[in-house]
Amino acid sequence: MVNEDLQLLRQYATEGSKTAFHELVNRYTNLVFSTSLRRVHGRLELASEVAQQVFVDLARKAGRIPSGTQLGGWLHRNSGYIATTTLRAESRRPDREPAGHVLDGTGHSGESLMELLGFELDAALDELPEHDLDVLVLRYLSRLNLRRVGALLELSDDDAHKRVIRALEKLRLLFSRRGHTVSLVVLGILLSEAGTGTAPHAFASGATAAALAVGPVGVANAPVGSGAGSDSFFMKPSNVALLVVLAIGLAAPLVWQRRQIERLTADNQGLVEETARVRQEREKLTTANDRLRDGTESARSTRAELMRLRGELARARAETEQARRLAEAAAKGLPAPAQPVTQDNTGDHFKAALRATVPPGSSVLTGGWTTGPGRRAIVLVTPSVGGDDPAAEQILIDTRIYEATEDLLSRLGYSGFFLSGSDLRNSTLTADETTELTTSLETDGELTVISHPRVITTAGNGASVAFGSSAEKGIQFEFMPRSAANRAVDLSLEVKTIATPQAEPEPKPVKSP
Repeated sequence: MVNEDLQLLRQYATEGSKTAFHELVNRYTNLVFSTSLRRVHGRLELASEVAQQVFVDLARKAGRIPSGTQLGGWLHRNSGYIATTTLRAESRRPDREPAGHVLDGTGHSGESLMELLGFELDAALDELPEHDLDVLVLRYLSRLNLRRVGALLELSDDDAHKRVIRALEKLRLLFSRRGHTVSLVVLGILLSEAGTGTAPHAFASGATAAALAVGPVGVANAPVGSGAGSDSFFMKPSNVALLVVLAIGLAAPLVWQRRQIERLTADNQGLVEETARVRQEREKLTTANDRLRDGTESARSTRAELMRLRGELARARAETEQARRLAEAAAKGLPAPAQPVTQDNTGDHFKAALRATVPPGSSVLTGGWTTGPGRRAIVLVTPSVGGDDPAAEQILIDTRIYEATEDLLSRLGYSGFFLSGSDLRNSTLTADETTELTTSLETDGELTVISHPRVITTAGNGASVAFGSSAEKGIQFEFMPRSAANRAVDLSLEVKTIATPQAEPEPKPVKSP
């Protein structure tokens, strides 16, 4: 079906037909004015300015509106844009949001639906896709029956009805997101009420005159003929009216220019506000980053304190074990066992050992031997039992050896694990503590992993791991694991110095006589 609205608009754009444009203004005066009135919160004078500017834009863009455009939807969208820009320029928009309502169409506490949700209606309509907005404008705001809607959209009556229902459902979801629970029936009533608005009696004529004074872009207005004499020209009532129109035509560009300046000023203000908002967001992110950095430092301090306490616990266990041995010797009337001689393990030979029962998933933290001048190492041993046959259970021993300077180890709280005598001080860690420790040590980069050996043996059979710590000596681990109850492991560990093999010197070339 031919789009009559676009036909009239093309007639005006190409031929300058004022009659055609006046017909369009008469058709859509109520829709544009009522939409503008809702957008500016019921301010009549401002609504008149907005609605007039909508028709001025229509006249200017008459030759550029694409074919297939539903003029009612185009006017509704343009009304929203111009109203928003005008309110921003006025800087008097109410600083409040309507409260949410739950409506089912049965009653409204003495208020009309339009009073409750009129402002929200157009905001929600703005978010609809263009084809959904067009069908609702045709059906409700332009008050056309389904047959007429279907004819304009080239649909059957049934398909037009389905399009209306789908558009209403999308509108209902948009209202729901804004905090308003409404039914499709209520939306239909609300839209119908929005389509009953009436513009002031003289508005259509004034809007037409203002729009015709501007005219479509690229199309000259029709020339005005003159009478035989100047007196007769000015005295004719029709010519007096024409002079009024010409005066409006001269003033309209100035009014339009002022509006453009106001829009640009409002847009600039919006950019200033957006810049301020971005600056505030950046300051928030900077503050959050500082807090995160403080939290990281706090976490490191906490870990260092935790390791210091574990070192103290290992030292206390060693002292308790020594006291137990002294008490047993005294009870049996035996001479007290010799006190272990504290050593710094800087010599060529040392040997130390430990025995510990390690629950499933747990680890043993020990070490403290020297690996070079001013450098020491600690070791984390994690044994685990595999297999279902107790007679042939396999035991995996996962070992991580960390190295750092003595100053760093002391600062982090590892000095409690420095070797003292022949006993390896140790502390048993749960699975969670082990994960937290390895993650913190390796992520923070405080310590260097110098070796990560893994060996598999069977219960009761020993396993050995060796690695070089310098050019002259290396370290050897001797593991003896045994299965305990509930898949725990009784672990014996001996650490000792071993000589590293020296490379054979290369033969020197012999000079010929």
